[in-house]
This record gives sequence, C-alpha cells and structure tokens, in this order.
Amino acid sequence: MSTVHTSGAADRYSDAATGAVGGRESGLRSLTFEHWLWVSLTLVALGMRLVGLGDRALSHDESLHALYSWYITDAFNYSHDPMMHGPFLFHVNALMYLLFGASDFTARLFPALVGTATVASLWWFRGILGRRGALLAAVLLTISPSLLFHSRYIRNDIYVALCSLLWALGLIRYVQTGLQRWLYLLASSMLVALISKENAFITGAIFGLFSLCGAGWGIWRTQEATRLAACRLADTAIVMAVLVAPFLAPFALILAGGEPMPVDYDGQSTALLVAGLLGGIGLVSSTVFLSSLRPVWWDTALTYGNLPILFAGFWFVALAFYTNLFSADAGLQSGVVGSLGYWLGQQEVMRGGQPWFYYLYLALLYEFLPLALLVTAVPLLVWYALTRSFRGRQSSRSDHEVPWLVPGFLLVWTIGSYAGYTVAGEKMPWLMVHLVLPTVLLGSWVASKWIGTVSPNDKPGLVACALGGAGFACWMFAAGRTPFSGSDQEAVRETMQWLLLVAGGCGLLVPLAVGLVQGRPGNGRLLGMSAGLALGILTVHVAWNLTYVRYDSAREYLVYAHGTPDVKQVLADINAVRKALPEGYDPTVMYDHEVSWPMAWYFRDDEAVQLYDGRSPTPDLQRASVILAGAAIAPNIRPLVQRDYVTRRFRLIWWPEESYKEFNASSLQGVFHREQRRQWFDRFLWRTHSGLTEEAWPHVNYFDMHVKRDLAPVIWPPTEFPTIYETAPNPMLNSELALKLELAGVVGGSGTQAEFARPLGVSIGLEGRRVVTDGDRDTVLVFGRNGELLWEVGGHCDIGAPETCDDLDGDGPFRLGDGQFNEPWGAAMDADGRLFVADTWNHRVQRFSSDGRFELAWGAALDQEAPNRNPIGLYGPRGIAVEADGSIVVADTGHHRLLRFSPEGVLMAEIGSSGAGPVQFQEPVAVLPGANGDLWVTDTWNGRIQRISAANVSLGEISVPLSMWSTRHPDDKPFVGVVPGGLVVTDPLHGRLVFFDLDGELIGYQDLTTFQETAQDPPMPIGIAVDGLTETIVVADAANSRLLELRLPSLP
Repeated sequence: MSTVHTSGAADRYSDAATGAVGGRESGLRSLTFEHWLWVSLTLVALGMRLVGLGDRALSHDESLHALYSWYITDAFNYSHDPMMHGPFLFHVNALMYLLFGASDFTARLFPALVGTATVASLWWFRGILGRRGALLAAVLLTISPSLLFHSRYIRNDIYVALCSLLWALGLIRYVQTGLQRWLYLLASSMLVALISKENAFITGAIFGLFSLCGAGWGIWRTQEATRLAACRLADTAIVMAVLVAPFLAPFALILAGGEPMPVDYDGQSTALLVAGLLGGIGLVSSTVFLSSLRPVWWDTALTYGNLPILFAGFWFVALAFYTNLFSADAGLQSGVVGSLGYWLGQQEVMRGGQPWFYYLYLALLYEFLPLALLVTAVPLLVWYALTRSFRGRQSSRSDHEVPWLVPGFLLVWTIGSYAGYTVAGEKMPWLMVHLVLPTVLLGSWVASKWIGTVSPNDKPGLVACALGGAGFACWMFAAGRTPFSGSDQEAVRETMQWLLLVAGGCGLLVPLAVGLVQGRPGNGRLLGMSAGLALGILTVHVAWNLTYVRYDSAREYLVYAHGTPDVKQVLADINAVRKALPEGYDPTVMYDHEVSWPMAWYFRDDEAVQLYDGRSPTPDLQRASVILAGAAIAPNIRPLVQRDYVTRRFRLIWWPEESYKEFNASSLQGVFHREQRRQWFDRFLWRTHSGLTEEAWPHVNYFDMHVKRDLAPVIWPPTEFPTIYETAPNPMLNSELALKLELAGVVGGSGTQAEFARPLGVSIGLEGRRVVTDGDRDTVLVFGRNGELLWEVGGHCDIGAPETCDDLDGDGPFRLGDGQFNEPWGAAMDADGRLFVADTWNHRVQRFSSDGRFELAWGAALDQEAPNRNPIGLYGPRGIAVEADGSIVVADTGHHRLLRFSPEGVLMAEIGSSGAGPVQFQEPVAVLPGANGDLWVTDTWNGRIQRISAANVSLGEISVPLSMWSTRHPDDKPFVGVVPGGLVVTDPLHGRLVFFDLDGELIGYQDLTTFQETAQDPPMPIGIAVDGLTETIVVADAANSRLLELRLPSLP
C-alpha cells in the first residue's frame, strides 16, 4: 500500500470550510446579516439562562457542589471525592465566588455562561452542518428544555456537553483539514470533559469506536480522500487512546479479579502502578509507531514529537485539578483510578431504579422535536447511504470528498449515546443533555439538507408554512382541553378557549391547505416544516414552564431531588425571626444532618448557626431560637421542643411521580380510552397528575421548623399557630379540674420558731418530722408534726471561697465548711433519724446524726461537660431521697443523672444520662421512692415525670401540660409527692399543685392564690411532701417564706 501524503491536504481543507463570512473590511462594517443573527441568538440564549437564575432553591446535589466550591474560596480546601464527580466544577465555581461573591446566582453563573457558549460554539459547525444546519441546531439548543434547565443548574453535565461539542468539532475538523490545532482542541476538550464527570468516558468510547472503525474501513479504500480521512481518524484514535490510558486502570483491575476502586493502601498503590504502566505503555508504543512504522503507511500532522507534549500537558493539568494544585496527594488515586472506578461501581447500584425506556419517556415529554428529527433522519440517512442521491446543497468541499464523515459520525454519536445511557445502570434526568446534543446535531444536518431545496423566494409558501405551524400548535393545545363539560363558569371558560384554539388553528392552516390542494412543488417539505414549527412552539411552551414557572415543582420530571419552594420561605422566616430578636436573646439557629442539604449551603458563613446530632439531641438544643429538624428525627427531639416551641412541617426535597415505571405493552390500550388520553394530554401539556397535588405530594422529604413560642408570632399569627404536634387544650383553663383543698395550717412567719427566708425543699421524716431546707439562710430545720422546731443545722459556706466558711471542730477531723451549706435544696431522713442534705452549690451531700451533729460529706464540683472523670462528682444536686434499704439517691441535676450511694457515701450505681429517651434526663430535680423500689423523678426540661424500676429501667412516664416547667428560670424546679392513687407535683411559677393518676391523666389542680391571707407575694410552691398519717400535703412556698399544710383531696 502506498503512503498517503497530506502536505497539500491542509490547503484543500482550509478554514474556509467553516463557511467563514468575512471580507476585507474590518470592524462592525464587516458584519453581515448572518453575523448579527448569531450575535442576537447568543444574546437571547444568555438572557434566557441568566434571568431569575437565583430564584430557585438549590437542589440536594447543587448545594453539595456549591458548598464544596465555597470551601476552596474560603480556605483553599478541596479534596477530590469521586462521589461528587470531577474537580473542574468546584474550581470554576470557586472562581465565580472570588469574582462576584457567593450566592445562588453566582453558584449557577458559570453553568449559565457555559450553556450560552454551547449555543454560540455552533458558529464553528457551519462547515460541518452547513449554515442552515448550524443555525437550526443553535436555535434548538437555545430552546431545548433539557439544555436550558441544566444551563441554570450546578451540575457537571453542561460542562461535559460543551466539551463534547468541541471534542467532536476538533475530531471532524482535523479529519477535514489535517491541521494540528484541531488535535489540540480535541485533547483539551477531552481533558475538561473527563475531569468534569465520568460519563464523558461514554462519549470517548463512542468517538474512539468511530475513529477506530472508520480508520480500519477507510484505510483499505482506493479513493485518496477516503484513505486520507481514515489516516486522520487513526490519528484521533491514537491520541484519545494514549491520553485516556491511565484512566482505564479499573478495567485492568477487574480483569485481574480485583475491585475497580480499591480502598486499602496496598490496593490503591497497585492501582496507581497499573495506571502508570498503562499510560507509559500507551505513550511509548504510540511514539515508536509514529516514529518508525507509521510513515510506511501515511504521513499526517500527528508525530512522535507532539504526542508526548499532548500527553504531558493533558496529565499535568488533570493532576493539578485532582490534587488541588498538588496540595492534596490523595487526589492521585481518587482521580486517576477512583473516578472511573467509583462510577463503574455505581452502575450496579442502579441509582434511580429507572426502566430501560426512561430517556425515551423524557424525550417524549421534553425533547419531542429533536426526537421527531431523529426518527425522520435515520430512514433518510439509510436512503442516502444506499442511493447516494440525497446530497442536497453541499456546504463544504469535505462533504464532496468524504460524504460519509459527518452523517456517519453524528449517527454513531446519537445511536451510541442512546444505547450507552440506556444500558448504563444509573439513569438520571440530567443525563438527557448528553442524548439531546447529538440528536439535535444529526437532526439539524438532515433538516438542512431536506429544506435546502425550498426556495427562499417562495414567500407565499414560507408564509403558509409559518401560519400552518402556528395552526398545528393551536390544535395541539386544543387537544389538551375538555370542552362542553358543564355549565359552570370554569367549564364555560374551558369550552370558549377550546373553540378559539380550534377556530384559530383552522384559519391558520387554510393557506397551507390551499397550497397542498393546488399541488404546488415543494409542498411536502413545507408541510414538514409546518409540523416542525408546531413542535418548536410546543417546545418553547414546555421550556418556558419548566424554566420560569414550575422550576421548583416536582410536577416536572426534570425536577429531581430538588429543593422545594418551602426552603426559601423558611430561610425568609428565619431572617424575620432573627431581626425581631430582643436584645440579649440568643440568636442561635440549629439544624441537623437530615436537612444539611441544601441548608448547609445557606448557613455556610453564619456563625450563629450550628449543626447538631439529631440522633442524640442534648438540652443545649433548647437555647436555639429556631431549630430545623428532619422529619425522621422528629421523635428524638419532640420532648425538647414540644413545650417551648411552635412547630411547622415543611417540604425539603422532592422527586417527580414515577407511575411510568409500571408502563408495559398493555398500557398502550389507554389510547382507546378517552379519560386515559385526557390524562396523557394533561401530563404532556400542563404536567398535571391525576389524584396528585403539590400539597400532598407522595415523593417528598419533610422537615420541621421549631420556633420559640414567644418569637413565633413574628412569622405566624398567634391565633393560627401551625403545629405538627397534637396538643390538647390547656387543662389549667378547665374549671372542672380546679380543686378546693382545705387549709390545715401554716408554718412560718415573723416572730415564730419557723422564721424562714426562702424555703425550698420539704420532706417527711421519722415520726412525721418536717424537714425543711431554707436556701437563703443556708440552713436545714427539723420540726415536729405540730410545728415546734426540734433542731436546725447549717450556716453559709461557699467552699470555693474559704473565707466564708467555719471550722466546726478546730483541730478535729472535720474539714473547713463541714456542716455548712451553700443554698441547700433537698433533705431526707432515714429510718434512724439521720439527715442527708443536698448541699446544692457546694456540689456535695452531707450527713448528720439524728440530733443534728455533722458526720460525713462526699462529692465535689466537676466540669459539667465531663462528669465521668469522677463518678461522685456532683453539679448542683437538688433532690435527695432515702430508699427502703437505706440507700441514698441523689438527683445530680447539672449532670442530668441520678446517683445511688450507700449511707457512707460509697457510689453504688449511676442511673441515666443526658437526653430525652427512657431513663435519660434534662435537669432532673426531685427524686422520690415509690412502691416496689420504684423511683419517681421530675425530668424538668423534658416536661415529664419518669418512673424508674429498682433495676434502673423505665416503667413509663407522665407528660405534664405545656404550660408547666416551660422556662429556664432558676426557681422553676418542681418536686413531687405520692398521694393515694396518684402523684402531686408543684408548678412553681404558676403557683399551683397539679395532680395526676398513675396512668398519667391530669385529674385536678389547686391554685394556691386562694390561700393568700397570710401572704404578700404570689405563691411559688417548690418543695412538697405528703404525710400519710395526718393526710396532709406540706408545701414549701418559697415566695412567701412559709409552709402550707393542705388536706388530701378525694381524687377520682
């Protein structure tokens, strides 16, 4: 076989083949009508992609891309993760943030610019598609619903689309011209595509297959032009194969029986070695071939000298992106091997679970015009290939020389894309971009040939064509309406619209019908153009509604895993609440992982916003003004929010309906049923779905917004507080539950033995003694049943300030401050009369003899956040109780737990931990022994009373009304007593006693303001005890320095 020389070939295929329009004039005068048409179209495309660009809330994936791009801007922090595809998106988005700041608009700005560039780049396809074909393709890409929508979307696909277009341009133009610069365009666009997203490998496989097969077929042909094209195709195959070789390591690993994406160090090292070997072998073998063997066969622009340059430049840039400018070497493995390896692994997962006809279904709904062109193009191309008679007007000399190049390439690209993406396991709506692009190019090439025979001077025919297209569109819109369906106003309006559309369509089709009847030449083509124009009008209708009307509605099938309109409404509500915060109010907003995407993007640089673990929420959550929580963790945080917050449920992310998955051959019978046809038309034209509304959409993730009850009126009227929790009316407003207890006596008052300052706790001890803690006087007083003072102990001592303390026995064994207190809250007496006191702010327990002599103390203050450093470390203990076996149980309030000790202070058990679950506490205050060794605990901030067995497991809980214990006031610390058949608890800030039966039912309440004869201030009942012998309830009224003794009521 003789050598094919190409030195003169480049001259034959000069840049004039692009159809460049120009002249000797310079500046604006050199611009022709065609130039202005392209400029106008580009500006229209840009405007369509920029208008309202930031209106839509970011979707799940968009927020990931936007936030991780921002990390680069904020701290140059980026580590490649194959899960989020290639690094190109993150770096260019970071550039947008640096130039214009970070916002929803700027996050989508570069995709919008790339989408516009995709349209404008078709200018250079005029020598491939012809002037008409390139312009038609540009128009179709401008209005394409898929391309338009995803040009306003932060995904990698629009970048891959533009790169694929330039990749194809470089390949075809190199075959046509032989100029080296087109190889560089091929290599650079291939590079950006591959570091954008791994589905570019499908494009590469299609292009490589075409180049390889074309070279193998053409090299043996006798025609010089065909052989020359085959040689250049071989060049492109070599370039693509050598550059991509290291990326193919996962296939080698699979063939060797390994994993495509190893996770262990040795496996990753082996994978990198394999990648290096593949790249090295490919480069060396190709260089040897180019330098020694190939000149025997052909001589083209690709040489052994420029291939290594291409390889080095390609991989230098690729590794720079993958390693964040060589600052993160983990990107070597994750990028070179992990990117394709992870993507291959995802095909087995079949994310989305879509049927094989998924893309055909989307094409029928959105891209019906390119689909119609494809259906028309394939048989015409077959006819063309068989007869060689379908030449039309040739746009370049290359078509005359190699007539199969352009249509063959576009046909292989289109069919290969549909086949590749259909076979791939992962099917997603954004991948439609990669099917629409070649379909539009192929259809535009065929359409340009087909309509090329229509004379531009046939103005009546062209006018009839335009009117006919509008008429067809009117009929299509009319088909989507139901006339004569009733006599109400809506039905009459529907009928009138239908009549106008039908009449308008008939009128517009008259000129075309007349031309067809008269049998004018070219009417068949005009009829086809009219149908195409009608589909174009429908395409604009679909694109407009998708992009500017229903851009965040799951009624649209391209709106997949999208943020709902509620997201931006919630953000606006949060801003409104924070602006209305009173001075000194905690501005914190908290959100959990369930709502991280997209909320993490919106809260990215807000220091007052914190992420919390919704699986194990802590009381710290309750300091937030606003809490966002995924619906999945609502049960976990409900105890923390149902009292102090108003709650509303919102939609976070939603997906389109997927009834089409059940479609089969029998479903086609619906075409014979009027109602089914009606539903199909509604779905096609208006995206309405029978039986579904956006308010009750089935495919949605919800989240809850919890707003402090006193702040909620800022955004929600108090009379219309929305809540997802069913809350009964306030039982304290039910007069039928109001009790009228009899006052049995009052203990305390000026000039008496019981002259209290601020009684906090009270308990019943040996022989009915009343044990009272006086927080302000730092004493514990013991009274007889008749009110006589038996003894008292104490005095002020803050062990953190030794100068405030006394040494009771001088040089004796006692420590400084023993026997003194710092605001004692709880006290209890055992069967021997020994007294145990919770010395609250000295963070300890003290024991006294039955006549008030100090005996023992234990406990010490520890860091509230790390109590387990010392198991007997206490923080603000309040409640204390003596169990039947003599054990001492202490409510370690600040550490949200109970501790059980022996009477000698030896720790026996730790009960519970911080939280809202069973045997978890938030500010436990009172602890009281019940029957069978049970314990009753007032779990204050969880708004409940817990019952815990002797084995330290939950026996249930009693929830108190929302109005009780709903503050963090230091005196809102309730105690509990056992009454026959139930419990009685104090409600300090409301001056009430509240009674429950053992099933948790509220059975009555006593308002203590009815006993104000001896009081000056509103009552504040804190401590409470029940004396079964005298059948009285003893209440410590801290605000009025007294004890109230009330007769036990007769409860139901």
